Amino acid sequence: MSTHIAIRNKILKICSPRLASGLELNLIAITLFVLPSYEAPKNIISILFLVVWLYRAYITKSIGVSSPFFWPIFFLAFILWISPLYSSEFFEVEWSSGGRWSLLALFVLAAGRLSYTSAHVNYLFSALMFGGVWAIYQSLYIMYVTGAPFPEMRSVGHVNHSSMYTLVVLAVGLGALFSRCRMLIVIGTISVAASLLFAPASKSIVGAISIALILLISVYLNFNRSNAHIKYTIFISVVAFLLIVFLAPWSVGIQDELINLIQTGDIFSGRDKIFRAALLVWGNHPLIGTGWFSFGPVTSEVAVQAELELLGEIYDPARYLHVPHGHNLFLTILIERGLFGVAILFLLLYRYLRFFVPIAKNNYDLPKLDRAVAISAVLVVVGFIVAGFGNTTMMNEHGHAGMAIVSIAGAYLDRRNSFARD
Repeated sequence: MSTHIAIRNKILKICSPRLASGLELNLIAITLFVLPSYEAPKNIISILFLVVWLYRAYITKSIGVSSPFFWPIFFLAFILWISPLYSSEFFEVEWSSGGRWSLLALFVLAAGRLSYTSAHVNYLFSALMFGGVWAIYQSLYIMYVTGAPFPEMRSVGHVNHSSMYTLVVLAVGLGALFSRCRMLIVIGTISVAASLLFAPASKSIVGAISIALILLISVYLNFNRSNAHIKYTIFISVVAFLLIVFLAPWSVGIQDELINLIQTGDIFSGRDKIFRAALLVWGNHPLIGTGWFSFGPVTSEVAVQAELELLGEIYDPARYLHVPHGHNLFLTILIERGLFGVAILFLLLYRYLRFFVPIAKNNYDLPKLDRAVAISAVLVVVGFIVAGFGNTTMMNEHGHAGMAIVSIAGAYLDRRNSFARD
């Protein structure tokens, strides 16, 4: 009996709360700042953070506290390394790319096991917003100087993925407006403005729709609340944004894109053809998929033709579209991580919303910062879901930043009484 008690006490000690050290905190902040702009530093600093985290865990004999998000994220990464072993496309899958999402997952898991004070949260949220605003400025400046058709963040790359990153900046910026920290409110206002400025230039309809819904949900979270000035400010922002997107002269690109989709009848911009190709081949590996970055080869023209031949049907190129990823979060997960992956993803999203929504809607019993943090997290998750229907969210830089800030928010809110609030 005494042996069992000793083992239990040792486990409790290993999993006891651990406050983020100054070095860990700074490495997280630097990572959040450089993610959208600097390719090599974001990977090097992320790895360095993990090394320091392991060292601190060894020194303090504590790996921190788990969260409701830990195991879903862990298994989403774990499946990536198992799926290719059971795939006929084994030699076509880019194994090295599995490390990219694994690094993302490990960073998010490690950061989520630490505990944070309110000062820590102000610092980390500010770092993400400053980094996002700087990346947006760079992308718009480079577009203006070079005459490029779209703004693209230096490290994120493609305009659609850059647009997805601005959703994270927008979400955190909107959440910051609900805090009582003047500095955070100022930075949040700048972040919201920068994100809205990026949208018309990106010509991304998915981004525009996502921004509109994020803003509307911000209004909903504050409906009939005492802070009416914030509610009306956000409502006016929604109306102004929609007017800018659809009426302003500098939004002619997104207007033309929308008109073209309506005139051609291709309102899904080819995504229905991608969906058709994916569902045709999905049944070959239904449970755990085919691995990271396998969507392209698995749903290629050759693969679809081969599947149709087995079914005795003729390939019609007008019915299918072949792309590197599914332009849909759920479809990409279905192909690359199978039904198990989709189930785990839904579990993760459910746990996100179940944890944060009650706090975000509570305007009476909590400190303003707690609610601001929860609102930021809810809006980041809304961006994941809404934009996920038109693009592959929760991946690369926007997934790294968004999932990290949500995990940090969850860690702070879950363990906010374990340490001094500062």
